Amino acid sequence: MTQKKLIQLESDLREHITYDNHIIPLSICVDHFDDYYQREWDCHWHEEYEFGVVTQGILRYTLYGGPNGSQDVVLHPGEGIFINANVLHSAKALAANTVIDCFVLSKTIFKLKLFDAFGEQVLESIAQSGLSFLFLKLNNPQKREIIASIQKLCALPEDGITYELQGLELAMHIWRNLIIAVQSYPETAELVGTARSDQRLKLIIRFVHENYRQEILVDELAQQAHISRAECFRIFKKMLHKTPTQYVTDYRMSMATMLLVDTQRTLADIAVSCGFKTASYFGRKFRERFGMTPRQYQAKMAQGNSQH
Repeated sequence: MTQKKLIQLESDLREHITYDNHIIPLSICVDHFDDYYQREWDCHWHEEYEFGVVTQGILRYTLYGGPNGSQDVVLHPGEGIFINANVLHSAKALAANTVIDCFVLSKTIFKLKLFDAFGEQVLESIAQSGLSFLFLKLNNPQKREIIASIQKLCALPEDGITYELQGLELAMHIWRNLIIAVQSYPETAELVGTARSDQRLKLIIRFVHENYRQEILVDELAQQAHISRAECFRIFKKMLHKTPTQYVTDYRMSMATMLLVDTQRTLADIAVSCGFKTASYFGRKFRERFGMTPRQYQAKMAQGNSQH
């Protein structure tokens, strides 16, 4: 049975990246968004650099922390994106059968002895650029080359004897063209964010993820970031386009749907463990959200998974 997936997040929204047993710190994947809950990656960040190219469907990335709170970038087949380290972002498929070739590159690759003489220099060129992300379209040679190289990297056979060597070669080729694209084509950066993710939002959401089973008041959320209640509402509205209370309810609901699919626990147990006061209240909010009862949802997901 195929289960719906979620990206693995730490309590502060940092994604936990795992690497295969290879020498080069790359994590490569071809992700089918139909395999994820609501066809989306929830809001998260990581210390690694992320690259992706959509091969099927339509994918919307949302980058948080910019001048307007958040910015959407919609990718069609053949288009890609680079996301800088530590940038808060999410992604949602806007069509069924959406697929992305994706890899993340750890900055520790430039700490290898091979890069002793110039590793920091090649990192600084991106770190000092101030960009949060770069929309990769086929509008200049460097971006075209990055897109093509990402797809080559994701297609490498892992059992090949030159896998590590080819992976390193392609990763460095991508990085070189990224530097050129950023430095040589600033006028093409029409969708480049310039602000970092808001640390206050990370603090508040971390508290939600750690305490969603208990009652949470907006005043408590504001205290986590040492801001006023009004400022807390403003940040959530600006960056996530919802109230703090709506975010808490949405997060509780996402945890409940996982339990409905992956466990045989009672509705009352699921409701209480996800922060809903009673099973009846949980059932009412669930119907408002999904247009069906929790048990109907459970049956529908089981039927869909059995068809994989």
